[in-house]
Amino acid sequence: MSNGIKLTGTSMAASALALAGLLGTANPANAEAAPGGENIDAHLGFTITTDYYFRSVALENEGAIFQPEFEVGWTVWEGDVMGEEVALRPYLGAWMSLHDGGATSVAGGSNAIFQTNYTLGGEIHLPYNFDLDLSYTFLTFPTSTAPGTDIQEFGATLGYDAQDVLEMAGMDIDGLGLNLYKTVVAETVNQLSGTDRGVYGEFGIHASYDLDALGEDMPVTASIGSTLGWSYKDYYQAPVNNRDWGFVSLDLGAEMPLHAVIPDEFGAWSVETGLSLTWIGNAPSALGGAANITSGSERFKALWHTSVGVDF
Repeated sequence: MSNGIKLTGTSMAASALALAGLLGTANPANAEAAPGGENIDAHLGFTITTDYYFRSVALENEGAIFQPEFEVGWTVWEGDVMGEEVALRPYLGAWMSLHDGGATSVAGGSNAIFQTNYTLGGEIHLPYNFDLDLSYTFLTFPTSTAPGTDIQEFGATLGYDAQDVLEMAGMDIDGLGLNLYKTVVAETVNQLSGTDRGVYGEFGIHASYDLDALGEDMPVTASIGSTLGWSYKDYYQAPVNNRDWGFVSLDLGAEMPLHAVIPDEFGAWSVETGLSLTWIGNAPSALGGAANITSGSERFKALWHTSVGVDF
């Protein structure tokens, strides 16, 4: 459906100040400037999906939906803080949703490009298995001619690799992983619905298991988890009660590397497929017009997708 610690407006500022303090205490002797070529990475991928739901709002449920993406990043700094490795990686990304023959492509004419997002961001690897991602995204809708359609938003995601927690709980199983994340997104220019800019929140917890721990002939990582999305303030501006509730989903997935088919010199290829069983709240399902093509007709959805990607 769309990636911890709750990041409200106050705690986000506090986290930024704490981060500045941590970086300020970094040992210069242990810090190193990342040389250009070896620390530049890129990702290219594409996804096909049965439906396109944006934070539980239905934007396309007909025809073919194809979503390519690209990201390039550069690890510009690595160092040692409190005996833990830290790193800073700015990045640029682009993502598109192409629709052919569905409700949105018909409404927009022959142009298949329904949405294009451009993102400028930075990832900060923090001590104790935390990662902070700060981003600014331009969401554009080329098929729409209505004024005020394009949206800009600031996002912050705090992720946590809970491997140490599993070990402390006596669940140090080879191949088992657990990850959590918390996201806050604030609209800065225009909005998804209504007349006021909103703030959206999302929390996810996902466990994974590397099946190759059972044998080298099973290079598959299986995952199960749950994602919860809601409105902190005015994100789902619909004429119903309980406008804060967005969605909750049960997420099942499997990922497999393709190095047995594609040599490593052509990049690290992988294929991933997933199924999200999603229950959608009153407000996002009740949004009308361009904000929701279903206008309340669907509250439960089984959303399937398959993605192919390569990392360089």
